[in-house]
Amino acid sequence: MSDIFVFGAGGHGKVAIEAIRAATPGIAIGVIDDNPANWGKTLLGVPIVGGRHHACAHPHVALVPAIGDNRARLAMMAWASDAGLALATVIHPSAIVSPSAAIGAGCMLAPGAIVNAEARLGRGTIINTAASVDHDCVLGDAVHVAPGARLCGGVGIGAGSLIGVGAIVVPGIVIGRGCTVGAGAVVVRPVADNMRVWGVPAVVREEFRSCPQP
Repeated sequence: MSDIFVFGAGGHGKVAIEAIRAATPGIAIGVIDDNPANWGKTLLGVPIVGGRHHACAHPHVALVPAIGDNRARLAMMAWASDAGLALATVIHPSAIVSPSAAIGAGCMLAPGAIVNAEARLGRGTIINTAASVDHDCVLGDAVHVAPGARLCGGVGIGAGSLIGVGAIVVPGIVIGRGCTVGAGAVVVRPVADNMRVWGVPAVVREEFRSCPQP
């Protein structure tokens, strides 16, 4: 029997498994995946026990939403909520988390992540390897702050937005929902919903015209 399920058999699932093992040695982990071709295989030695039906058959076991794509993770969390399934939060022991920060259900903080004073993370948000979220930042549900990205104090990020590898967002900037900030960008002015921005300084390059609101 599993004590916790990791939902997703990809690379992010591997990171989740290793973080869980580091934080809670000896815990029994199972992997849930939507692709039947993966059932019966293993991920880092952890059995891929089945699909969503398996999770529904074990409603007492919390799920880690280990899906890197924000929209897919949002959809998975909506399904879990409708099914009455709980989300588990995973924090690697090397992450630094302020005691005054608020971490939503289903978040994952990867090795070296930093979350500072009175920051608030929405459900299913990922603070990836060596990324930092400074004081008083407010992140919506299913945000992904990619490896090495830096959010300065008082930044706001809307639900489902991606802050790319090594990007920097200067203090007090608000980025809307469903946005993508390109790798290495430096964001110095607000970004409206559903925009793609990149560059130094970052400028709007295109809009997700058909993007559904997260």
